[in-house]
Amino acid sequence: MINVPIGINVELLEQAIRTRVMQTLSVCLEIVRFECEKASPIDTGELRESIRIEQPKWITPFILEGQVFAGDMEIVQAYYTEKGTRSHGPVFARSMHFHWKGVEIFAKRVMGVTAMNWMQSVADFSRPRVIALFKALEAEFHGWLFTSIVMGPSGGLR
Repeated sequence: MINVPIGINVELLEQAIRTRVMQTLSVCLEIVRFECEKASPIDTGELRESIRIEQPKWITPFILEGQVFAGDMEIVQAYYTEKGTRSHGPVFARSMHFHWKGVEIFAKRVMGVTAMNWMQSVADFSRPRVIALFKALEAEFHGWLFTSIVMGPSGGLR
């Protein structure tokens, strides 16, 4: 076995890896956000406009977190279009009262909404592209580590 002395700044290496991984994660989240905007059901456009990315987080070197959200407290249809609803009526009153497309409605019962699973479809569609980006990043780092650490700046073994 040959001992190859390497003089490497571990903190600098960690920072370089962290920067490239976070850049790749941000690109992946943008891909998912873009696909969500294309796949989201459109009625008024509020749902499409509510799609946003949560700032990616580096939790540990092995755990990253990034999320794409649709809807919020005012735009609840994201959940209902994704998961669906069942037929339902009022709980305490004799009828339900709501506004829909500018019309005031009183109803004893409303039909449910069939689940569209549009966000799950986007996740399934985007998964191979995300995996390919991270595999390319892995290959980039393997090549970089080999040429920078093992081969040295002159290209010969250290």
